[in-house]
Amino acid sequence: MISVVCKDVCNLEELDPLQRRLQESLLGKRYLLVLDDMWNENQEEWNRFICSMRCGAKESTILVTTRIKTVALITGTFPPYVLKFLSGDHCWSLFKQRSFGKGNEGNPNLVEIGKEIVKKCGGVPQDAKA
Repeated sequence: MISVVCKDVCNLEELDPLQRRLQESLLGKRYLLVLDDMWNENQEEWNRFICSMRCGAKESTILVTTRIKTVALITGTFPPYVLKFLSGDHCWSLFKQRSFGKGNEGNPNLVEIGKEIVKKCGGVPQDAKA
């Protein structure tokens, strides 16, 4: 985060100087921080992190994505927004595009195998893409 915010290489390795450097860079500025696929369920660590990020402007926002309900509850100030799984057709469409390329139907034998794989994905987009 510091490298992106400060637009230079940061050689600091200890937490306190890193946090001070980040706070100095964000002081009074509006920011949007996206923390994707968070897994840490430690409330204390999250509270320390949030305290260090309170230096920005009032309109600053942190958006957290997670698959773990506990993480969503710990990190959120709003109720979690739970995404629904993809329908079978949408999951197949995503899988097909990633596997065969856009507009390409693929080999019929591979299509059959692909549809079996899609069933095992259970509508999870990340699984279909992988």
